[in-house]
Amino acid sequence: MNDRQANIEQLRRVVYGSPTSRAMQAEFAVFCDDLMAWAAPRLILFFLVVVIAWWPTDLFIYSGQPEAQRTIAIGRGIIVAQHLFWLTLGRRLLARRPALCGSFIAISEAWMMSALAGQMSGGLDSPWPHYTYIWPLASVALLRPLWDRCLRVLVLAGGCMACFFVSSGTPLDHPHAASTLSYMLFSAFFCTLVGHGAWLLLRKNFVQQKQIDAFNQRLEQRVLEQTRDLQVLSQRLETLREQERAWMAREMHDALGQELTGARYALDVVRKRLTGDARRLDSALADVQQRVGMAHDSVRRILQRLRPRVLDELGLPAALEWLARDAIEPGGLKATVRCAPVRLEPAYETALYRVSQEAVSNALRHAEAESIDIELTVDDAGCRLAVTDDGIGLEAGRAAATGEAGVGCIGIRERIAALGGRTRWETPAGGGTRLIVELPTEAPC
Repeated sequence: MNDRQANIEQLRRVVYGSPTSRAMQAEFAVFCDDLMAWAAPRLILFFLVVVIAWWPTDLFIYSGQPEAQRTIAIGRGIIVAQHLFWLTLGRRLLARRPALCGSFIAISEAWMMSALAGQMSGGLDSPWPHYTYIWPLASVALLRPLWDRCLRVLVLAGGCMACFFVSSGTPLDHPHAASTLSYMLFSAFFCTLVGHGAWLLLRKNFVQQKQIDAFNQRLEQRVLEQTRDLQVLSQRLETLREQERAWMAREMHDALGQELTGARYALDVVRKRLTGDARRLDSALADVQQRVGMAHDSVRRILQRLRPRVLDELGLPAALEWLARDAIEPGGLKATVRCAPVRLEPAYETALYRVSQEAVSNALRHAEAESIDIELTVDDAGCRLAVTDDGIGLEAGRAAATGEAGVGCIGIRERIAALGGRTRWETPAGGGTRLIVELPTEAPC
């Protein structure tokens, strides 16, 4: 069976409530037993109250029939005594074996009342046989499979008819015997269908509830993972923000500050030597010019690190080319960039550039790679960015990074997910890591 057929079968089982495994079937059987153990004493108590409350009406219903009153009283008394027993002394046994005890109670009372009805009646010509047709209704509360239900209903209904015929002395060749048996057969068949339908609905609800519980567990696990990732990402972003501030302060102090301080001293020297030797004056001015140029380079380097102007002016392809020349090749790696010459939405260009920057940074620091390949394609299906290196692989890189690469992956995934895109990591056939980012269709600018 292929995956598609397996999925269809799984869906069919869930929709129709069929347990998807033997373990679930066993769990459902235990669930049915527990439910019957919970419901049995309550049903017994309910019918006990009904029997006692209905008892005084026999004086009016069977008025002028002392024999019927006596026989009905005997039957009610036996039922009350049996129900009291199961509610007291037999409660533990009822809780352990609810299906067996429930069947025993229903069958014994049905047979007894059928025998009493046969004693009171004048045979099949009286209305008493019709009271036996209601006893199969007791099987509706039985939560058992169809074959088990059919067997117990057959014993219940067949025993009722046998007890009535034997007690009343009615021969099987009586003119109404066939119709009486037919009515009982219909009652048993109808109650079996109703009970089995209720059992199927219960099973369907049980299976669907299990599926919902499993889905909720997976969802809760996913939420916990996402929450943990976001917490780690938030902490990492705060750390990176402080590192960026420290880097800017250090660059401003060490590079730009020193160069401006040197330029100030050089200007003081120029001011003092304006009336001196022209060659010494030219040398001082050249020194000032050099220091101002170095300060300009420091400012440019800081600004480029914060956000390269080429990204805004020439677009993502040019920015990726600049990234290869400025970050990859100076690190001793071979860089290959293949990009479609298009402009994208600013949010897309920023996200894809930052993703490429993070992927390149991870490859430089952790992958031990020799080459990096960046490919950007844009078509009607959307944008696709692939960054591939020939390093040690994603898992080894994460271990080497002591968690930093994992946080970077979380940041990449969350940044792309915010734009409705998808992110995945692959291991090429020759080794290394390939990051693939796909964004939905957007019209190129």
